[in-house]
Parts: sequence; structure tokens; C-alpha cells
Amino acid sequence: MESWKDWAKSIALEPLAIERTVYCEACGYAGTLDLYARVEGALTSLDWKSGRAIYPEAFLQNVAYRHAAARQGLPSSPGPSSECPSSSMIRPGR
Repeated sequence: MESWKDWAKSIALEPLAIERTVYCEACGYAGTLDLYARVEGALTSLDWKSGRAIYPEAFLQNVAYRHAAARQGLPSSPGPSSECPSSSMIRPGR
């Protein structure tokens, strides 16, 4: 837990919404965004991945979450993926 806290502090993590359902009525899908936060000052959509690997479709899932979140007033911009201690994280919206 301490390594995660250190990581969160190192990126200035500021949670704004947790486990937020997002949807795009026009595209016909919905999902649950794990975390919407400021990361180093930038609005970011985050999705935790706890498996051994991050599969290619995880990127598509996160792009869809970012699109749906933006339609609900939670904008973020594309950004690199990142990893945090003890679990993997895709960070497409930075």
C-alpha cells in the first residue's frame, strides 16, 4: 500500500470521480470508468487492470470510456499508458 501511495503522490493524483458509469447513447454502449482524476494537473480517465497482462482490446475499451466520459462532461485528452505498483493501469486520457 505504501508503494501505491508513493506512486500516487509522485504523479499528483487528485481523484474527482470513482466507479462512474459512463455511456454514449449515440454509439449504444456503457461502462464503468474506474477513476476520473487530475494526474500531474491534467484531466485523466483511468482504468485499473489487475491481470498479468494488458490485452490489446483494453486500449479500445479505454478509448471508448474516454469518449463516453467526454459526452457526459468529463473531458480528458489522449496520453500514454502507465503502470502503478501492485496492479497495471491503462491511462488513455491524459
